[in-house]
Amino acid sequence: MSQSAVVNFFQAAESNQSLLEQLSSANSAASIVEMAATSGYQFTESDLTSVVAQAQQMEDSELSDSELEAVAGGGWGSLFKTVVPIVAPILISTAFEAASYFRKR
Repeated sequence: MSQSAVVNFFQAAESNQSLLEQLSSANSAASIVEMAATSGYQFTESDLTSVVAQAQQMEDSELSDSELEAVAGGGWGSLFKTVVPIVAPILISTAFEAASYFRKR
């Protein structure tokens, strides 16, 4: 289980329309992890959250695509335009639902 598996899964989804559509229909971090496992990628929800947070932080820093590739080892630039915008809202929604649950207790 690793963050590199998350990036590899995102890259696979980016080049596979069917997988990208499945990812778009995910409703939680857990469902993304399960989908990835079915496709042969093993990582945790924590790995997923960490990679998306890192990607968003790098995007917010307004680095060029070549700078992003140098920092992250390549492949990030296009992920900002395809996979991260799909996954980030799912993770935010999941976190919001968890926070709401614990506030009620």
